[in-house]
Amino acid sequence: MTAAEFREWRQRNSLTQTGAGEKFGVARGTIQNWENEVNAIPPAVEMSCQILEDRFRQRRPDLGPVTLVYTDNPMFIDPYGPRRPLAMMKQEPYPTNTAAFARVRALWGRDDFHNPFIMEESGEFLWNSAQLARVFSGDDPDAAPLWRKVTIAKATREELVARLKANELIEACGKAYRAKGLPKDVLILLDKRITDDHVFYFSPAAFTLTGKVREIVDSIAFCDEPDLSDMKKIEL
Repeated sequence: MTAAEFREWRQRNSLTQTGAGEKFGVARGTIQNWENEVNAIPPAVEMSCQILEDRFRQRRPDLGPVTLVYTDNPMFIDPYGPRRPLAMMKQEPYPTNTAAFARVRALWGRDDFHNPFIMEESGEFLWNSAQLARVFSGDDPDAAPLWRKVTIAKATREELVARLKANELIEACGKAYRAKGLPKDVLILLDKRITDDHVFYFSPAAFTLTGKVREIVDSIAFCDEPDLSDMKKIEL
């Protein structure tokens, strides 16, 4: 990988030099040296670029159009077990990655939903069955391009402490938002209807800003996009 190719990869994926450094575990100066041809780019970095780009594509909520493909019965047939009806393949088109993923979330666990994958218009896999299973089993929940309901409970702590936690959350997100060059589609909403807890809704892009969200809050759950009329937009 040449210096120009690496720079193009970084910019294509909306990474600052600091952000790229965080991904590879190196300082910003190391990224500058790679891009200015002061030091050669290690072969392992080139391999990591492809892996990371696939991950970035999966997290893009607006990527599309895509097609969700699944079967209504398992594909595997046990030669020693009772015969099942033959599996029928189903295809459902969606305008975006998020729309297809929301459908997977709605169908997950049903008896007539098996072997799902999501593919791009090019025919390439965006999500395979194993990757989807890791998301919904809880092994890789942060990868999903879905909205999250994020809660800081008041009942388990004093009101002042809960408020400080909420402020800490917003400050951490704001710092990451600015450090990453103000990425698009970042939206954090506060639910004005709920007073017992601090309840926020994070857009897919907002949830990927910083891993500190999990360290600060009490619970995180997938959810549908909320009605904006009941929400207060958090300014970062």
